Amino acid sequence: MSSDFIQPDGWRLTFGRLLAALSPALDLVAGQPTGHALRTCLVSLRIGTVLKLSSSKLRQLYYASLLKDAGAAAASSRFFDAFGENETDAKRAFWNVEWSSGAESLKYYTQFNQPSDASNGIISRVKNRVKSASNPRTLWSDVIRDRASGAHDALSEIHFDASIPACVRAIDEYWEGSGGPSATSGDSIPLLARILSVAEYLDVYSNATNIETAYQRIAKGAWRQFDPNVVNALQSFENDEEFWLQVKDSPKDLLSEYEIAYIKDIEAIPNLDPVCRAFSKIIDAKSEFGKAHSLRVSQYCLQIGQALGLKQDSLRLISRAALLHDLGKLAVPNYLLDKKTTLTDDEKARLYKHPLRTLQLLAHIPGFRRLAAVASSNSERLDGSGYHRGAKANALDLEMRILQVADVFDALTNDAPRRPAMSSDKAFVYFEKTAHDRFDQNCVAALKSSFSGSAPLPVIVESDRDVVPVRHGAMAQSAA
Repeated sequence: MSSDFIQPDGWRLTFGRLLAALSPALDLVAGQPTGHALRTCLVSLRIGTVLKLSSSKLRQLYYASLLKDAGAAAASSRFFDAFGENETDAKRAFWNVEWSSGAESLKYYTQFNQPSDASNGIISRVKNRVKSASNPRTLWSDVIRDRASGAHDALSEIHFDASIPACVRAIDEYWEGSGGPSATSGDSIPLLARILSVAEYLDVYSNATNIETAYQRIAKGAWRQFDPNVVNALQSFENDEEFWLQVKDSPKDLLSEYEIAYIKDIEAIPNLDPVCRAFSKIIDAKSEFGKAHSLRVSQYCLQIGQALGLKQDSLRLISRAALLHDLGKLAVPNYLLDKKTTLTDDEKARLYKHPLRTLQLLAHIPGFRRLAAVASSNSERLDGSGYHRGAKANALDLEMRILQVADVFDALTNDAPRRPAMSSDKAFVYFEKTAHDRFDQNCVAALKSSFSGSAPLPVIVESDRDVVPVRHGAMAQSAA
């Protein structure tokens, strides 16, 4: 392992710790308080030890817990479509609703429903309430289906044992068979999913009320939503006050202790690229206008970088930074990302904070400081007109400038909420004339040369040793 991933005290960044470090991004998009995934993981592992799971099963549960919300971004547009600017509050409250109760689900819709057309507000509200009353679980079913498919798509990038994606996909199945996405019941639901479901809802309920009330709700759901044997295992440490205090106040430290104690054959980080690609899919699933954006930006960065003669270390850096550059957008509501009318000044100010959030999410991870600096500079401009720092040319190195060109080129050549896609030719005119002083023209020329076939073969950097060529011009043609 690179020394970049080892702290002075000998603490090293393992694969599990990397996922734990990235988990706050998933908490954000799931609408949960920071630390939700860590706390869920701790409770899951504690239940697993009570049930005497093998070390291999505990390791699978460890990874599945930290990635359980990998599909949450894919469901984000559902909340925007249903609730408009109330989407964030609606998402947060969603998991506390008893969806089998028509009255409770209707109350939820009534509380958060917002007309999309203010001039037709009353009619819009009535229609939505009638729809929810006639089929109170429609939104629930759609969200669960999106969540499951989004997680499957993202986790397919990481070569996990099949039990981990299966666990994440099945965490919303109910013991008595009325859950989703497949209405599986009883022992047919993977055991790890049954454990994770109990742990997840315990944290959701305790955040909304307190741990005592959360335990009562979980017990009430035994035999219906939750596996009674898993509930019994949870109840066995209900009065362990020291454990619950650590879960609340220092989950990261406790998780490191659990990893050492229970996760045998701790895995180092063999390769960051699959994790970066998985998170790029999570990021891009949040908005209908972002599909595959990060992957295309990564490809353009590689085309520019190779044309400019960058070495493998720099190619790896810009590829990974491109895949993660929009990580901070997971904290941005869809009503800002997908709004089809002009943003207000306040809305722009909120949207423009996403590069800072990317920096905050990445910079604390050992070995990620340089990657974080590049990834969070995508919206800076050479003339100082960009954000979040307003940095000028002398503060923007070559890797940052490459990402800026690649990111804007892909944005221009694909549909956006407030404008249609433009051709690659028009995009280059924009770079070379309209915004000449904002972008590095050497980077622009390098990207442009790849469209004429004069650039070297672009590459995908798969690991520290392997470089895999991709078909020249494929990404460029798809974006044009």
